[in-house]
Amino acid sequence: MNDRGRIMRRIMAGGLACTAALAIGCAGAGTTTSAARSGEIMTEPPRPPRLAPIAEPRTSVYDCGEGLRFTAYFHADTAELILPDSTVILWASMTPAGTRYINGNTSLWINRDGTFLTIGGATYRNCRETEMIRGSR
Repeated sequence: MNDRGRIMRRIMAGGLACTAALAIGCAGAGTTTSAARSGEIMTEPPRPPRLAPIAEPRTSVYDCGEGLRFTAYFHADTAELILPDSTVILWASMTPAGTRYINGNTSLWINRDGTFLTIGGATYRNCRETEMIRGSR
């Protein structure tokens, strides 16, 4: 075997070792359920890394136009959305432009450009906070 072949074998072996170590290190970090694969809302999603606690829990009411209004209860690392036909717990994750709360195919993204709510394949881009109350339920 020539030098190039030996180098490629070492690269492949190293890549497989890294992949195996990553898989072992992630075991139990969160499971993918059939609901997660199908895009349905999960009741207990894998938890992302813990964020710094928010200064104070709060409740906000949003109007997204098109007849959609919802209430959001913000806690340290979650947001509970009370939507017209369901209640969803979303998990927080930081993005360079703001905070995104996610659970399955539902997300709430609050950033410097506005507030965006996605439910299934529908995204509401004109959500406006109409009321904010310090504290939460």
